[in-house]
Formats: sequence, structure tokens, C-alpha cells
Amino acid sequence: MFYAPFPDASPWDDALRYRLKAFHRRTVDAATDVVRLAYAMVDGTAPVHIGVLLQAYIDGVGSWDDSTRYRLRQVTDEVAQKNGSLAASASLFEHTWSVKPSAVEQYCPDLSSQLLLARPNEGLDAFQALDPCPNEIVDLRLPASIGGMIRRAWRGPLRIYATADAIAYIHPFQYQIISKDRSAFWISGSPRSLSRCSIPDVPLRHIDKNIIIIQDRFVFSNLCHFMFDGVTRILHYVEQFGTSKDDLFVLGSIPGDYQALVCAALAEHAGISRESLFFPDGAYLLTTSRRCFWFSDQVEGHSHPAQMAHPKSVSALAALCAKIPATRSDARRIYISRGDASRRRVANEDELVERLEERGFVSVQLGRHSAMEQIGLFREADIVVGPHGMGLTHIIAAKNVGKVIELFHPNAGTDAYALVARAADAEYDFVIGTDVPGTPHDFAIDVQRVLDLLGPEGGAMRQPMWDKAANLIPASRTFHGFVPVGASRLEAFHHPMIWGQEARLHRIRDDATEVGRWPHMLISAKRTYTLSCWIWIPHEFTGVDVSIQIGEWPVEARQAADLDQRDQWQRVWYTALAPLKDRCWAEIHVVGPPGSWVASTCWQFEVGDLPTSYVATS
Repeated sequence: MFYAPFPDASPWDDALRYRLKAFHRRTVDAATDVVRLAYAMVDGTAPVHIGVLLQAYIDGVGSWDDSTRYRLRQVTDEVAQKNGSLAASASLFEHTWSVKPSAVEQYCPDLSSQLLLARPNEGLDAFQALDPCPNEIVDLRLPASIGGMIRRAWRGPLRIYATADAIAYIHPFQYQIISKDRSAFWISGSPRSLSRCSIPDVPLRHIDKNIIIIQDRFVFSNLCHFMFDGVTRILHYVEQFGTSKDDLFVLGSIPGDYQALVCAALAEHAGISRESLFFPDGAYLLTTSRRCFWFSDQVEGHSHPAQMAHPKSVSALAALCAKIPATRSDARRIYISRGDASRRRVANEDELVERLEERGFVSVQLGRHSAMEQIGLFREADIVVGPHGMGLTHIIAAKNVGKVIELFHPNAGTDAYALVARAADAEYDFVIGTDVPGTPHDFAIDVQRVLDLLGPEGGAMRQPMWDKAANLIPASRTFHGFVPVGASRLEAFHHPMIWGQEARLHRIRDDATEVGRWPHMLISAKRTYTLSCWIWIPHEFTGVDVSIQIGEWPVEARQAADLDQRDQWQRVWYTALAPLKDRCWAEIHVVGPPGSWVASTCWQFEVGDLPTSYVATS
């Protein structure tokens, strides 16, 4: 399923995945034991020995898991501060996360020879993939403990670095860029800041390709980091340098069906070969006669997700997601359940699901669905509610998501999905839960608060709602005056209207394209008018055009509906300047085989350049 550029590489099968998962579990357990020892030193139940903690860190303990490595740094500083050998505001670690040479000299001088020199960016080629820009979706509502990047008013740049003086150490769970003389590491390309002893002694392999490090300190088994960090970097690299058979993109972690599905679409979409996307099956040291590339956001300015939802990054991801094959779903309102997870579960989920189902929601546990089914569930979704977790990654694949409500544990979470939702132009809200005694990782949610955020109808942003009769073509409260060319009234449409609004079914007969009209509407020359209506295109529609037009005006006074939006209402509108005439008409056109149909409702014709009047979205 995944390409291996070396003949002795292991095939990606269940046996390899099991071995790597077991290896990762052992390394994290070993690091956790060291962290526990450090906490015992803090509380006085174990003798203080800072050198032991620094040696474990230099040996690579914790380097397989970013959060554990972070905790080990944090508690080691706490031990030294409590011991009185370190000032309260000081640290034993560099900003690059490596141990300071002065700390090694003080606590474990025998390990000085194991430290690699830290090499800054001087001498690197640098390419600006994204310029710094204001964060137009800045939002200060999330608590500071959760809202980190979304609170920033400015996005930093994204740079791509390159050098011919590099050896790439790669592994499913870590990587480091080392100088060819093996004396130093490139700081901006080495989030683990590994020492000599923590890089395995494996044979050096030469490849005649550019090595592009896509991997991160965060594992790409997490769909959110895979999509919003890894895949985004590939898209920006291809945009900067084009496609080449001389590139090897190094990803990381244990890939599954979702990664396979995305990689297949990515190769076709970006014009690169599947063979250039490499998930290492073990430890490798790679050297090349070409160059090694990496990205500034891996170390210098972490800006997850997708460069703080930079419009260029989000647009590139959305274009890719549109080409990922998916199993069609009729679900429009989705609740993501973490009932099958081990942590961050909603303790009162049964009550929440019951109330949401009353409003048309479908509760899904994504682990029970294939990758194509997961993407398909979200593609047509209007509203998504769910606890913070990587399942919310899928909102990037939703074409018309209008509302996202995220549920947070009171002491855990990030603003990643707030960024993504707001970048998708969705209404974003959140609910902070409360602790549940005896279950430190689970939390309870105020169900009524969720329902209040949904509104009285639990409405979707993409559904029409009216506060009075709204078929507002002059002299029409409903469809009076509408010429039913191929149209018939829908007595019981399967997506009900409110306020008793009529919907008309427009069916093509013979070769006609005009399927409905309002004739003889009086106008004033040289005034601006806006025509609008809501249109429903069924899933089985095979036509090539659905559009509305202002008759006897220039041909360009026509607006087409989006044929990709199926089984949902979409608003279509057009603004134009009236010619030197005293009347016009409004009409709907459908081009397709005889029998094809669409539905329309809530037509408006009004003075001005916006479809305002009485129709709004909830």
C-alpha cells in the first residue's frame, strides 16, 4: 500500500504496524518512568539526582513522544529549581529543546562528547512559501488555555530551507537533520535536538533524490497533524518548486487506510508519483548528492493547523479534499461520539445524543467507519457537534458546513478546529465541560447550552428560514403569477418548508431549458436590482446547468447554481443594472435530459445589490 524506496524495507502490513506500536508503547512507558522518578525527586520521595534525568534526556528517553519529552524538560527544571541550583526563571534547556552545554558540564560532564553542535540557519537556502499576514479570523472568545494561535493577530511566514550539507536521520517517530561531517545538527530542522547516542547506528544510504522532510514532532497517525501540517507542506512545496521525479517526501508515524486514501488523491492532484511519498518503516540515515529540504514551522514558528488557517493553505487543502473519493452519506447533522475512545469522552453523552437526535442529528463513532465513509459523512454536513479530537479534522472536507460546536474538557484542548471552522466560513461555538469525579480525562457537558447554541430550530447555516411569507416577486405572496413551464407544485416536499412556503418542482420536458417564469415585472431603467431564490438539486440530477436569469436584460444577467451541492437548499442570486426598459421577467433554466428536475422556492426581486428583504440563514 505504501512505497518503500529500499529493497530491504519492510512491507506496510498489520505485522509491521503491530511491531511499531509495541515499540512506541515501550519507549513511552520508559520515558514515563523517568518522569515519575523526577516527580518523586520534586516531592522528596526520591533522592535528587539531576544528572540522571539529564542523561536519560540526552540518551533519547521521551524523544518518541513530544508531550512526554516536554514534561521531562519541565519537571527536570522544577527539580533543579527546588534544589536551589537553578534560578526560578531559568532553564537547563536551550530554546531548541536541547540540554545546555553548561548544564551538562555541571551535572554530567562525561556526556559532553555526546552533544552535537547547534547550527543556525546561516548557509541555508531559504524560500518564502507564505508571507506574514494579519490573522483575519482572530477570535478572543476561547479561554487563553485553549485559544493559543487563534488569539494571535498576525501569522508568521512559512519558509522552506534547503542545503546540500545534510544527512537526514529518519524514523517513524522522529527525525533530525545533521551536517555531513556529523558534528552538528541544523536547529530549524531538528525538533527533537537528539544527541549522538540517541541516533541509532544504522548504515548510511545514498539516494539520488531531493529529501523533503514533511515529518513533524507530532505523529501523523493523528489525522489533524497529518492533514493540516504534513499534507499542507507538500502542497506548498509543489507550488514553490513544481513536481519532479527527483523528490522523496518523508512522512512519519504508522499510516493507515485514511493516509493511503489521502496520499493517492494527493499524488494525482499535485502531479507527483505515489512512489515519492515515503513512510519509513524503521531507522534510516539518508545522504544525497542533491539537497535536503525542511520547513520553518516544524521548529521555529509552529503554526498548526495549516499555518493558522492561512487562506492559501486552506484553499489548497480544500481543493485536494474535493478530489478524495468518499462514500455518499445522507447525514446533514452529525454528532461525533468518542464513546469508543479511552479519554476525553462526554460522560453524559447518552442524554446529549438523545436531545440531538430529536433535532435530526446522527451520532457516529468514526472508528467504526472506513476512511471513505468518514469523509463522506462530512462532505454534505451542515452542522457538526463533537468533543475536541481529531475526528473534527473532517470538517475541511465538508462543502457547506454552516455551524461547528466543539465540546472541551475543562483542562485540555487546542484551538486547531476553531481555526479550521472559521476558515471554512462556518459559525463556530464551543462549550467548556466540567470535571467528572473518578474519571480525570472525561467530562460532562451542559446539554441545554449545546441546544441553545443550535438555536430554536437547531438550524443549519445553509438552510433558508423566513420570518414572514417570502416569495416576494411583486404581487406574489406564494407562486401566484408564476408561469409553470414544466413546473408543478410540491404538495409534500421531503425537506419541509416553514411559514407554509410553497416549493415548485421544475421538470424538463422535451428539449426545453426554460422551466419556470415570472413575466411582466415593472422596473425603472438604470436602477440596480437583485434576483434571488432557493434551489434544491437532487442527488440523481444528471443535467449540466441550473440557473436563474433576468429576462430581456443582457445575457450576463444570469447566475448558475452549484451542481456539487446536492440534496440541500442553496441560495442563488444575481445583481444587475436595469436597461432602458420598463419591464422584465424572472426565469429558471435547467439543461439536461428530459425528466430531470430541480425544485425552487422563496423567489425575491428587489431594488439594491444584495438579496436581503425577508430571507436570512439561521
